[in-house]
Amino acid sequence: MALVGTIPHGMTINHKNGIKDDNHPDNLEAVTYSQNNIHAVRVLKVGKAADQNGEKNCQSKLTAKDVERIRTYAEYIMRDMKTRHGRMIATLAREHGVAYQTIWDIIKGRTWIS
Repeated sequence: MALVGTIPHGMTINHKNGIKDDNHPDNLEAVTYSQNNIHAVRVLKVGKAADQNGEKNCQSKLTAKDVERIRTYAEYIMRDMKTRHGRMIATLAREHGVAYQTIWDIIKGRTWIS
């Protein structure tokens, strides 16, 4: 509190660089506990979830090979977007047991980023 002032209720202090002994004011920020955990996993690569992307995620239904195959259709789907892309995406989703949005996110590059 001496360095950053009053900490709002429901907030905690995050050390941006992950070094708990580095209490320089530029390294400190007030965040929610959820934001602090997200920072630890995504930025600092700490914890179990830090390396669970793609096939390493126990909830993943797709393999890297599946995603590679799905991406082979990307150009076709994007070209014929206004006519037939919905049926193609729905078919791929059914084949792989995932949601339509999952296939669309792969095609658009929002998930399974290479």
